[in-house]
Amino acid sequence: MSQVTPRETEVIRWMAAGKTAAEIGTILGISPITVNTHIANAKMKLGVFK
Repeated sequence: MSQVTPRETEVIRWMAAGKTAAEIGTILGISPITVNTHIANAKMKLGVFK
């Protein structure tokens, strides 16, 4: 299984703090679509869904 990247971890932390994809994108200087991609990749690596 692949390890979660530092950026994916950062996105997860902001999610846990209650931020939306749009807010996280603004904070990190990336698009909300990229935020959602990081979320999806982390979920796959962590086995949150199959």
